[in-house]
Amino acid sequence: MTSGSWTETHAVTSPNYKLWHLDPDTEYEIRVLLTRPGEGGTGQSGPALVTRTKCAGLSNPSDLHNVPTCDS
Repeated sequence: MTSGSWTETHAVTSPNYKLWHLDPDTEYEIRVLLTRPGEGGTGQSGPALVTRTKCAGLSNPSDLHNVPTCDS
């Protein structure tokens, strides 16, 4: 998260990777760090991608309630 200090590292072995357990409507800074076996196989992380997750919607339309109003 861009406003906190949360960090995770995951090894990725395919061209695509899906990030899980991200909070809705939160800005994240994502960086990629390439590594290879052997001495000196890890360099600096790449440039930051700053992105925001989508807003959380209603989980179920049944959460909506119709409340009548009275005009005085």
